[in-house]
Amino acid sequence: MSCSGEVPTDTADGDGEDNFVDDERNGNNVEVGGADEALSSEAGPNSKVHVANKKKYFTARSLLLSSPFVLGQTLFNVVASFCGPLLCFWLLFSGGGPYAWNSGEVLGPIIASPLACAILAPAFVPIGMTDAVSKGWFGPVPSHDDGVRCLARFLPFLRPADVWRVGAVRHLVLGTQLSCVAIPPGILIARYALGPDLPAWTQIWFSVAYIALLPIVVLPLALLGFALEPNLERVENLIGAADDPRALIKLAKRAWAAPKC
Repeated sequence: MSCSGEVPTDTADGDGEDNFVDDERNGNNVEVGGADEALSSEAGPNSKVHVANKKKYFTARSLLLSSPFVLGQTLFNVVASFCGPLLCFWLLFSGGGPYAWNSGEVLGPIIASPLACAILAPAFVPIGMTDAVSKGWFGPVPSHDDGVRCLARFLPFLRPADVWRVGAVRHLVLGTQLSCVAIPPGILIARYALGPDLPAWTQIWFSVAYIALLPIVVLPLALLGFALEPNLERVENLIGAADDPRALIKLAKRAWAAPKC
């Protein structure tokens, strides 16, 4: 079968609906009958696939840049990471200061936030992940995708090893790497750009801005880890087992299962 044009075939379920493989490498659309055959023989590692079971396959690039679930979760966490710390720091620090650049009030948020964000921000994302998959807002990314293999050179939790199947392990490594990148410039800014002594509201706004920027890095990479095919299968199994016809009970069960994904 050639990918040089559109070739009609019978669909797998015989209902007359077409399944499409969007081959991004040459810009052609190919109609295919079988979902598994389409992915393995026609789509290749850099394709988006609409398959018979309604799953939409993404590339690493398309997931990070165009997935509504990824964009929505990132935006939500940026807003939450801004509003929550702003209220907290206003209550704690607005009546004090100035704070020395090497005081606990300044260094605490700088040092603790990258690891805390990487562990806590993605912890409950799987609650709505299976629903997002069914709507085409999120989906699996093949492990052999070129973008994944490129990022895996620097992010070991994207590699195909059993140890990376558990989300908490991936996020711990992500937080450690992010700490190495974010903490030194944060301290330098506090010392040389804003310090050596920071007025209360300078310290508050700096800490809030620093924390609010972290989800822009954490959420897309954490969700890419979830999207890798074996990892997403684990999410679907754990969250699927938590389903319940009662909405509140289902939410509670999914919230209990989500950090284990």
